[in-house]
Amino acid sequence: MSSNDSQIQAKQLLKDSLTYAAPIYVPMLTFFIPGFVISLLGLGMTPGAAVLVSLINVLGIFPFITGAAIFYAHQNLTNRGSTIPDSLQAAGERFSQLVLLTFIFYVAIFAGLILLIIPGLYLSIRLSFVYYALMIERRSAFDSLSRSWQLTQGHWWKLFWIFLVFFIAVFIPACILIILFVSIDPGGAEIGGSLFVLLLGPITSVYYVLLFMSFVNLANDDEAT
Repeated sequence: MSSNDSQIQAKQLLKDSLTYAAPIYVPMLTFFIPGFVISLLGLGMTPGAAVLVSLINVLGIFPFITGAAIFYAHQNLTNRGSTIPDSLQAAGERFSQLVLLTFIFYVAIFAGLILLIIPGLYLSIRLSFVYYALMIERRSAFDSLSRSWQLTQGHWWKLFWIFLVFFIAVFIPACILIILFVSIDPGGAEIGGSLFVLLLGPITSVYYVLLFMSFVNLANDDEAT
């Protein structure tokens, strides 16, 4: 498959994400508000306190919220329906596995980055479906790592182009928002960046859920042939 084919698919995926995210966008913002608030609180903290809060966020709040958002998006995309409390409960039931997976994921990516940027990039793409396997297929942390590795086998470049198109699509609006905040307040770059992450959160969750479902279907088709 050529990179052009992958880019066309990526554009369609982005279009579908915007379409499917629209009716659930506002309730999904609920999942990303805590991260936004934490980022704002960090601006006024001492460096030591900011590091502590960041660790709590990365190893506690982030995996919990990510799991809840994935569950909510998938349930609604598959017409099963889910409320915010139901999604939070689902993430709570898998909290220990989410935290363990987050720890393993960041250790693996950090190790790859130490070796060089390319191994880190390679691992980040091969492990891009770990949270989705854990929350959607209800796998363990270690099984989710294996599942992501399986689904991405032979599709690294395809995924690279898909992620690149998504990055380009969101990078320009992010720059505009940050420039706008900086023009109002020279120190507003971090606020603008945090606000953009908040606003993009629901779309990103839907985007990755759709991508995961597509690769699951692809793997099922391969097994059937």
